[in-house]
Amino acid sequence: MKSIGLFGIFLLVLGYVTPLYAIQQSFNIVNDGMIELFLTNFGFEKEGVLDLTVKNWMYNGKLWTPNDHDRNLDAFIIKITNTDTHSLFDKVERSEDFRCFLLENDYFGQQSDFIVIKIQDPKLTQFNLKLGVNHPTGFYNIFHMNCLNNSVSFQLDLNMYNVDKFGNPIFVSAGKNQLPLIYALFAGFYLLLLVVWIFVFIRAAHWKVNRTHTIILSVIISNTLVLVFAGISEHYSLQMNSKFTMAIVFYDIFTISSTLLFFGLIAVIANRFIDNEIELKKVFGAITAIEVLVSLVSLIIGEITIASQAWLTLKDICQVVDFLCCVGMVLYFTRALKELNKAFDRDSLLPKKFELFKQFYKYIVVYIAVTRVVLFFVNALLSSNLVWFEIFSKEMVKYIFYCTIAYKFNPSEENVYVNMLTTEEEEIKMHGLESPTTHEMIIHTDIDTNTNINTNTTQITEEPSEELTHTI
Repeated sequence: MKSIGLFGIFLLVLGYVTPLYAIQQSFNIVNDGMIELFLTNFGFEKEGVLDLTVKNWMYNGKLWTPNDHDRNLDAFIIKITNTDTHSLFDKVERSEDFRCFLLENDYFGQQSDFIVIKIQDPKLTQFNLKLGVNHPTGFYNIFHMNCLNNSVSFQLDLNMYNVDKFGNPIFVSAGKNQLPLIYALFAGFYLLLLVVWIFVFIRAAHWKVNRTHTIILSVIISNTLVLVFAGISEHYSLQMNSKFTMAIVFYDIFTISSTLLFFGLIAVIANRFIDNEIELKKVFGAITAIEVLVSLVSLIIGEITIASQAWLTLKDICQVVDFLCCVGMVLYFTRALKELNKAFDRDSLLPKKFELFKQFYKYIVVYIAVTRVVLFFVNALLSSNLVWFEIFSKEMVKYIFYCTIAYKFNPSEENVYVNMLTTEEEEIKMHGLESPTTHEMIIHTDIDTNTNINTNTTQITEEPSEELTHTI
């Protein structure tokens, strides 16, 4: 375990001391006929630099120099916003003709929060912007608009970076330069939790450690490694050909592992409360398989260039499917809680089991509500210099959830979950009753000389009586 921690620290330090490179994005658009195409965005601060180069702009498969009129029908538009957006227009109901009307009449060029770049030379058109005092900070969302009623092809190269107060370039979007520190901070938190879990709980009660506690240990280790490799790969997220490509691969592997372990942990804990084990395996088998697929797709689309409406649609689909899976899990637990409540009314031996499952149910509901709903709307309102809060809040909620689960289901002797045994004898013992095997069997022999019948009486008592003549 110590070697794993040292290895993680070594990779983290190595990732931080390695020099960074500018975020360079290349888009090779072929035969695109979309009127509005979102390409990418970047959060800029003052003194930020944006270099845009368009090469080999082709109309209908051929190099073509547009005239003055046609030049107004095709352009790159930069929309400046305070929050992250993938839409050029605030009102999606506006028709395509209306959008082309705005482009043709130079509506965007007259607005302070838009920058219009028109094709001058089809072979090479360059645009350079250094944010000065007159340029607003925020997200610079880059779109391509095509109102030529035909497809166009081009190669777009982007070089974007910010500058710190010492004049050094910062090659990440505004607000993301704090992410390596956040990842390192939470990796340290998980390492602390790992030490406490092993040396305070596991070693102190190793004879009571079961599958649940082993999975909790695996969850802690997996999340630690995710954060370690995330801290390294953050600087190189757009440098797929860098020597730290393996850091991204390891990050993806442990992210999928964390997804598997998360739902596996919930299923194992729930298995101690829900009697229908077959149904439980089917439900969580389906949910886990879908969630792993969603996690895999999300990782893939997170590492590829946007420049596609399909990219945005697929990203939204992943979010919706993830939310529906979590809702399905909550509904399943709601039904199980009602069934356990009915059993509680019939069986007086279930109060602690029912109360513990109800607490576990509340933890799951709160965690899903916060991570899938609350943070979604909060993050949509974040300005460009506060995008780090999205990662910070998500990791904080996740860490608190795992700490709560680890404490509530730890293997200590006084923990209710550990003493929740399955056999009838163990259930009776859990409620403070003694097992029949520990009782004494008393045989009373009453010898009466006036009768021909000897009566032997066997009794089960809690304490031996002074009147007993023979005890077995």
